[in-house]
Amino acid sequence: MLVAPVSEIGAAPVEPPDGVIVRRVAEDAGLRRVAALETAVRGGDQGWPGDHPAAAAAAAPDGTAVMVAEAGGQVVCAAWLVLRSGSGFAGLRGGSTLPGRRGRGIYRAVVAARARLAAEFGALYPHADASTDMRRSCAAPGSAR
Repeated sequence: MLVAPVSEIGAAPVEPPDGVIVRRVAEDAGLRRVAALETAVRGGDQGWPGDHPAAAAAAAPDGTAVMVAEAGGQVVCAAWLVLRSGSGFAGLRGGSTLPGRRGRGIYRAVVAARARLAAEFGALYPHADASTDMRRSCAAPGSAR
């Protein structure tokens, strides 16, 4: 588990590479594009059954968000944020990037965008069940990793 103050994750601006846009999606078409990304990354049918975490996130009230990075009209990275109302915590969930797009700072930009959104909703501590890759994505630029 990785927990860090939101000020360490989202404070410094982290810009995606040229031609990549990070935004929040909630509309059905956007979620279907996220499902297509998940299918491409994980294989098998990754459609959106009602209990899928990202589908639940998109249907939840403000404070929960599905974030994507898009390049050339294609979703190349997606992840979601789940706030714990009144707790000060926000869960960084999911996280898939197309293999050919990895290592370019796209996921780092999505992490930073989720941290900034968490801060807007009053969360102080984003947390994730994290691999070493996630730890590197959450590190402040220039910090020891």
